[in-house]
Amino acid sequence: SEIPIPFFGDGKPSVYNRLLLRNSGQDWKHSFIRDGLAHTLLQEADLDVQGYQPSVVYINGEYWGLHNIRERMDKFYTRGNHFVDEDNIDLLELSGWGTHEGDNSIWFELLDYISTNPLSDPIAYQAVKSRIDVESFADYIIAEVFMNNQDWPHNNVKYWRSRELSGKWRFLFYDCDGGVGNWGLDASFDKLALALSGGFTATDLFNDLLQSPEFEQLFLNRYAEYLATIFDYSFTFSTLRNIARGIYPEVYDSFTRWGGSTSTWIPELYDIRYFLRDRVPHARAHVKAHFGLSGPAWTLTTGAWPTAAGSVKLAAISVSERATIPYWNSVPVMITAVAEPGYEFERWSDSSLPQLPTIEIPPTNRAVGAIFRVAQIPADAVINEINYNSDTAFDPGDWIELHN
Repeated sequence: SEIPIPFFGDGKPSVYNRLLLRNSGQDWKHSFIRDGLAHTLLQEADLDVQGYQPSVVYINGEYWGLHNIRERMDKFYTRGNHFVDEDNIDLLELSGWGTHEGDNSIWFELLDYISTNPLSDPIAYQAVKSRIDVESFADYIIAEVFMNNQDWPHNNVKYWRSRELSGKWRFLFYDCDGGVGNWGLDASFDKLALALSGGFTATDLFNDLLQSPEFEQLFLNRYAEYLATIFDYSFTFSTLRNIARGIYPEVYDSFTRWGGSTSTWIPELYDIRYFLRDRVPHARAHVKAHFGLSGPAWTLTTGAWPTAAGSVKLAAISVSERATIPYWNSVPVMITAVAEPGYEFERWSDSSLPQLPTIEIPPTNRAVGAIFRVAQIPADAVINEINYNSDTAFDPGDWIELHN
């Protein structure tokens, strides 16, 4: 059976087979919102996150207080969010011996390949890149590290792939109740050090991938862009405030139902606020220390003109309006001009750069915009061939071929 209700709005499925009602786990009777806040902030990352909708629960008319409606990260999640056949996936947990769907044979084949082929070799890295969604994996590590999830990486590790030929492994982000300033840990805690120390499935893979200069640059630049956008305090605090205001009317009654006091709730919100305020500078310091990136950041100011005609794709984000991103000292970034339908790339505003849609920007302060123009449409087009109502023995479908 299915629940045909779009609980989580745009960008999430409108029909569900299974849902979770969570009481916030290790954040219960603390803030109630840490995990939901983390997932909300990470919606724009290339990451599998759970939809989040606070709710008030009654069971047979009896008040049960605040609970969060969440997506369940199972095979139906992969269908609803990635449009794959949910009965044709591998879904594993922790080291890979926990098999929820499919089997683990392809996963262990991949680990065997990595153990015998250093990823400093570009050929080996490209082979692994064809089996792991490396952009999403970089975002997964960034999310766990920035949110300072203390219940990871020894726990809460799941990953999946479609068993179709092109299916790549993706890791699932979930259960961040022990992060975002919980458990008495403030924004200075160096979670990146733990990720770099290895010893667990996700962190071992992270360290293997970092042997590749291409992945290291990808990771660093994606982290830099998120620190300037979705992790920026003006955005994170606004999101925190909106979520807290949404549940405020029910907090007193929920504490009354289950015990505790609202006098502890406001301090919890302040702990989260201070964590978000201070985490970005600490995160920058951790990256610089562990990757040997001394010296000041360099900045890239970019955007599209006209803004409706296209965008500039950076390592993780795309911008149309003028934006300035601080990047790590000595680390270049690849950028791509992407035209909207009806437009085409004309040139970069900086004439000293190669006038190609995709270029590498060296690590020096620079302002460069992508300039687009209206695409030239051929004056004449000829209908070259039409296929319609083919014989059922060989039916390639109905189509029309235009020649210009």
